[in-house]
Amino acid sequence: MWTLPSKTTLVSGQGTKTIGVRFDSDFNAGTFRVESVGVCANSKFRALGVYQSPGVVSMINGPTSICELQGNTVTYTIPTVPDATGYVWMVPNSATIVSGQNSTTLQVQYGNVINGTDKIRVRATNSCGGSMIRVMEFSPCASSNFMATGNTSITSSEIQINGFYLSENESSMNISFESVTDSQVIYEFYNLLGQCVFSDQISLTQGITSVKSDLSYLQTGMYQIVVKTHEDRVVTTSYFIK
Repeated sequence: MWTLPSKTTLVSGQGTKTIGVRFDSDFNAGTFRVESVGVCANSKFRALGVYQSPGVVSMINGPTSICELQGNTVTYTIPTVPDATGYVWMVPNSATIVSGQNSTTLQVQYGNVINGTDKIRVRATNSCGGSMIRVMEFSPCASSNFMATGNTSITSSEIQINGFYLSENESSMNISFESVTDSQVIYEFYNLLGQCVFSDQISLTQGITSVKSDLSYLQTGMYQIVVKTHEDRVVTTSYFIK
């Protein structure tokens, strides 16, 4: 004979070794009991505790702009999830967790190079397991927000991409910039969907400046190089194929 906890309904199987049960939407936890029934007496109860896995984290709050993340320590927060006893955060290789693993508030330190395909992930956990993973994707640089030094009124005639040279295994690329004056600019890579997959800020000196960029994380395809000022004004562009 089976005894069920509240917020459950026995669908089939009473009096047998196997039962079917329907759980109410607000079921959290309960204990199922079963005993064998004899002619003279019943056996002792055998009990099984059943608990609900936590729900999915509803949202992740925090900055997502690649330009805002580069080289900074930022904070992400999530709402408390009912029935959760902990939280597992997953950060990309460009980031290091400073504090907050297993809590609703996470501090992350980012490096200077962030991939456009990087993401922040988190899921709620308890003794029954984990929820599905909530993902926060990074967004392209909407505007450049660093303090520029040197010339800030750059024109397209003052900066040019002289050339770029892929390594033999196409895991990196050297880009040669030519500038008529000392200046500070941002250069970014965009895929054919218009998504920013790389962003970095560099200081150019008068003449030729060579910069090496990691391409190991990029998929095969065509990309646009965009060079712009701190005011988000495009100075020059070019294309390359990996």
